[in-house]
Amino acid sequence: MLKIIFLNSNIIIWLWLLSVPGYCSLKNIPEKSIQALIENALEYSEKGDFQQSAIIWKTILSKLDIEKNVDQTLNAVIHIANAYKNLGYHQKAVITFQKYQSVAEKNAQSTQTVLFYNAASDLFASLGNIKESIRYLQKAAKNARMINDPYLIIKILLNMSITYKNYHFFGEAQEGLEQCLKLLEQIQTKDINNLKPRILVELVSVKFRWDEYSQDEVINALERAHKEINRMSDTHDKAGLLIFICTLAKEMVKTFPSSNQYLIQIIYKGLTDADKIAQKLSNKRMISLCAGHLASIYEILNKYDHALKLTRKAVLYAENNNPDILYYWEWQLGRLFKATGQIDLAVELYYKAISTLNPIRNEITVGHRNNIDIFNLKIKPVYLGLAELLLEQAESIQSDDHTMQKKYQEVIDVMDLLKRAELQDFFEDECLAHTSSSASIISYSVHQKTAIIYPIPLPNKLALLIILPDGIKLVNVNVESSQLTKSVLLYREHLQIRAENLFMKSGPKLYRLLIYPMKELLDEQNVDTLIIAPDGALRLIPFSTLYDGEKFLIESYAISTIPSFAMTDMKPAKLKNADILLGGLSEPRMGHIPLPNVIVELQDINKIMNANTLLKNKDFTIENLTYAFNNKAYGIVHLATHGVFGGSSETSYILTYNNMLKMAYLETLIKMGRFRKQKVELLTFSACQTAMGNDRAALGLAGVAVKAGVRSVIATLWYVDDEASAAVLKEFYHKIHESSHITKSKALQKAQITLVNDIYYWHPNYWGPFMLIGNWL
Repeated sequence: MLKIIFLNSNIIIWLWLLSVPGYCSLKNIPEKSIQALIENALEYSEKGDFQQSAIIWKTILSKLDIEKNVDQTLNAVIHIANAYKNLGYHQKAVITFQKYQSVAEKNAQSTQTVLFYNAASDLFASLGNIKESIRYLQKAAKNARMINDPYLIIKILLNMSITYKNYHFFGEAQEGLEQCLKLLEQIQTKDINNLKPRILVELVSVKFRWDEYSQDEVINALERAHKEINRMSDTHDKAGLLIFICTLAKEMVKTFPSSNQYLIQIIYKGLTDADKIAQKLSNKRMISLCAGHLASIYEILNKYDHALKLTRKAVLYAENNNPDILYYWEWQLGRLFKATGQIDLAVELYYKAISTLNPIRNEITVGHRNNIDIFNLKIKPVYLGLAELLLEQAESIQSDDHTMQKKYQEVIDVMDLLKRAELQDFFEDECLAHTSSSASIISYSVHQKTAIIYPIPLPNKLALLIILPDGIKLVNVNVESSQLTKSVLLYREHLQIRAENLFMKSGPKLYRLLIYPMKELLDEQNVDTLIIAPDGALRLIPFSTLYDGEKFLIESYAISTIPSFAMTDMKPAKLKNADILLGGLSEPRMGHIPLPNVIVELQDINKIMNANTLLKNKDFTIENLTYAFNNKAYGIVHLATHGVFGGSSETSYILTYNNMLKMAYLETLIKMGRFRKQKVELLTFSACQTAMGNDRAALGLAGVAVKAGVRSVIATLWYVDDEASAAVLKEFYHKIHESSHITKSKALQKAQITLVNDIYYWHPNYWGPFMLIGNWL
């Protein structure tokens, strides 16, 4: 028997009877009692108790005769899926819709079918699957036209408008929302009291994010929406809308400083009213949200005593089953402790926030309809904030070098956790290899003449942590993160323009920020190899091209990039006698330009390395690659073809003759050799590119080595003249073949310097984008 307490004793009886096998179908239960069950489930939804609501709807659904009760079936499915979505169980919601899709398809002209498709569209939009969202939205619209019901059209238009807004089609979004308001005048339904406020709130969001509207127009829209919300009855939906509009107003505080007093009044009243509803409904999550958001306003106003008290309340009410907001309030509490000078307590709370966050990080990055980068807005700053605090602690230690070194190690541990989390977010995969441990950095014998550098861009400075054979050093550079990003993006742009040698103007400035401050330390230890673990925008530039006004950095140091110390296999490479696969495409395919020098490149490398397998043009297919990897374990894989690294693993691929080879399948191919004696030591992409200004794309490029289990990757940050590419790689393989003692980083350095000294190819646009990622030995 279900352990649920209801006020209505008849409901208890009928729920019990429903649970008795073989006792009843819906027709055995009085219609009055079924209606009471439905009303009870809706009451739980209004209170925000979606778990209990789902239990009742599932009980009803399990006993329905689907053929005779199609509308009731679809109605129950919609409510169950919506409850799952609100509880954060998005995959369960997807499975629920998929299971009953055939029922909807057989009843095209049913109102519930339209609502079913519309709800499915909303779910897929919240998951960021815009293709599926639009597919279901089109189905909903097609069926709604046949029924011609204004209420259904409003629901679809609202959904469509929110999607438009989230992808910054603000004009279309506004038009759809205004149509919704006009259609509302034609209908009389109980739900109109909830629909109008929601439409007006979305209009506020559109006007605020669209630069077509003035501050006064946005504030007026906010006031109108707030008044309409206040007309609603005290339900979970009303409290939710109040919280939503207050978070919008909180953003406006920073954008419209002249209206701060009014906005803060709106926020205070809205959150206070929402809290009263939450208290009445005994909804701990909403009580936590109200307290936490109000505390953040006091944080902005530097009223730390009030902020601390409210944030502690938010933490208390979020502690049971709300980790997605608990970590956020722990992070807020950490910031408040830092602001009040309680650094040790701040560090403790940041660690708590990360501990709460790590198990549910993937869940936080889904379930948001907004087309925003949740990871960089709400996750990455927690790790960077902790790193900054640990650096402050290290700098406060004067005499105890051992304690200081341990603190630096902690910082690198935190940065490695962050980098791992970023790659997991990019590849949507929690199971990335973790090959090393930064806890043993100092005891690990860093190779003589080698420095591992962690640049950490913090809001008000750049921290350079330098791991040297005799320990870790810290150098601080006085540059704000936003200014550093601007300088990096400008330099990247100049590197890709050969005319006028613009890099000579922007290069020295960046060199002074990134290299000059630690140059003395590097010289003292005769460093000749730099290993960079870049973060953020710094992933977008090849450090080899940094120019001091006279020469490039590559002329002084061999340079390699690692995703992190902990995710890099430090064992020396075993390239001697390795089996080699060469593949490439010189012909134009699928809209990509031809690469005429690819054939020469493959032939030259084949002469040097004596490859076991050579696949070119029509033979360079996914099927032939699969066959090759199935039958032999290769130590070196060289692919000379167009490669694109986008902002996600799904938009990253290399081009074969017959199709695009996605990174996930390439990983599968490479891992075919993992149970054999030989694993892939070196994977080379000789004509790939990442999107300009997209550091997530560069992150994906860096992550290929980790994800595929390859020790080293050579790839390019932008498309290179294929003749220059062939020259660099031919020289690289020559150096590798000539000496079994040369490191890959040194071999690439010598190959790049060859082009630096060539009158035709000296510009960094030709040789600069080549990067060695992963193991450099």
